[in-house]
Formats: sequence, C-alpha cells, structure tokens
Amino acid sequence: MPTVSFIVPVYNVETYLPKCIESILDQTFNDIEIILIDDGSTDNSGNICDKYQIQDSRIQVIHQNNQGVSHTRNIGIEQAKGKYISFIDSDDFVSNNYTEILLKAINRDTEIDISFCEYYIVKDDLSVVHTMNSSDMIYDNETGIYLLCQDKEIKNYVWGKLFKKELFASIRFPEDRNMCEDMAILYKVFYLARKIYHIQTPAYYYQVRTDSSINSGWSPVKAYHYFLGGFEQTLFLREKNILRNKQTKLEYMLLRRGIHLINHLIEMKDYRQYEYIINDVIEKIKAYDNLQIYDIGIVYYFKNKIIHSAFKTYSLIYR
Repeated sequence: MPTVSFIVPVYNVETYLPKCIESILDQTFNDIEIILIDDGSTDNSGNICDKYQIQDSRIQVIHQNNQGVSHTRNIGIEQAKGKYISFIDSDDFVSNNYTEILLKAINRDTEIDISFCEYYIVKDDLSVVHTMNSSDMIYDNETGIYLLCQDKEIKNYVWGKLFKKELFASIRFPEDRNMCEDMAILYKVFYLARKIYHIQTPAYYYQVRTDSSINSGWSPVKAYHYFLGGFEQTLFLREKNILRNKQTKLEYMLLRRGIHLINHLIEMKDYRQYEYIINDVIEKIKAYDNLQIYDIGIVYYFKNKIIHSAFKTYSLIYR
C-alpha cells in the first residue's frame, strides 16, 4: 500500500495538466499513488491522463461523465489506498519536496493528524508567497477551527494539506455545491484532528487563472456559497459547544457578510433572479438575532432589524 494518495480532479486543463502531474511524479518521497479523475473533459485532458498512466504504474486514471469537483474528490477518497491523502488541483503544481516536508511535519508527534504548508500565488508566470508567521506552528483542533473560520492564517482550501485518511471515514464533499465546497467540510475534518501542524515553508503553487470560474471575480452564487460555508461553521460551533468565547465575534462576522451580500444583490439591475439567495440569507441571519447592540455596533444592529421588519423599504434605499 502507498503511504500517500494524491487525489487530482481533472476537467479541461490540458494546458496545465502535464506540469501538475510531473511535479507529483518528481517527488523526493516516492511511495505514493496518484489518482487522476477525469470529470468528463471535452479537451485533451483525458488522453493526457491515460498517457501518464501508461508511463508510471503509480498512476490510476478514472474517467466519468461530468459530475463536478465534489463528486470527483469523493470518488478519489473512496479509491485512495494510502495512509495519508492530499488533494491537488489539476491546474496547480507542487515543489519536489512537498510530500517530504508534509510527512516530516505530520510524523513529529503521533497526535498530529493534519499538516499543511504555505503556498505561492502564481499569476502570469509571477509568484508571490502567502505566509502569515515566521515560524512553524502547532495548533489544537479548536484553535485550528477558529483560524479556519477567520479564513486568513488558515485558508479554507483542501489543497496544500496532508490528512490522515481516517479523518474522512464519514466525511464527504457536498455534491450539490461546486463552489466553496472545501469550506463546507474542512471545519469538520479539523474538529476530528487532535493537532494540526502549520509549516511556513511554501511548497504548493496555486495558479490564478483568468479563465477559471473560481478566479473570474465576484459572482452572486460564489458569494452565496461563501456565506453558506461560514454560516454552517458558526452553527457547528454552537452544536459542539466549542470556542464559546469566540462565537460572538465569528457570528458578527457572518452577520456582516450576509448583510453585505444582500446589499450587493439588491443594487444589481437583475437582482430579481437572485431573490432566492436574498430570501435565504435573510432567513439564515435570523440565527444571529441574539447579538446585541454592544456586540455588533449600532449600524449593523439597526440594519439587521430593518431587513427583517421592513425589507421593501430597506431595499429601496439601496436601489
């Protein structure tokens, strides 16, 4: 059995795919398997996968009709044979010591269940390092969840991380969500972890593509899914009764996010096609009605009250 299983969803990335696959094959730690799941690509991506499978026995290729990245990753989880799993986006690539440094970190302590590294943001062949600390950090699961909810020091991406596979025994990506799907599960995975190791060394290269739906700027659906991910995180904290001293701060952050989304949508000329989003966000932020004026300030306190009591008037102000 391989030590590490790489799960790589593939969809119409013929330009980027060879570099991604070769960067994984070139790892200094080579007891790995690479699971390439071709999600119904209409370009040459599927053929590229097959070519590399012939060249290296560590590669397994699965072809399927297009079902989205969540379903694709779930297939990868089910097929993975390694003790550890790592997700790589097929338009990204990794340094040749990526596996080595993540394994070294996760093996420092038997209680470390997740390790992750910093990353380069690559755009037009230029790269910028994303880093928050000067030295490596080890977090308990609650601290990890808190930083994940803030989405700054720990980003809500599954890529760039190494997980003990057992963490995914009962967790799968939501197949009705193909934006911010990482955000919908990472906090649950972190909750099951005992310790999380944050490596400051960048070893993952995140490719910013202008032709990608993820990087194509603001969109109502993407913003809505981002709100949903954060909303579900705050409900989870309540359910598990954790981070009680941080809940008010995080719920205020989500209330603001929800109100900003509502404001943005009602300013749009075609806002009526997004009324289902507006109505759902209005309904969901009722969960934060317990927040008092001293928790969130006078502006958001009264915005929240007006949205729920006189939304037509509120929407006219913004239109």
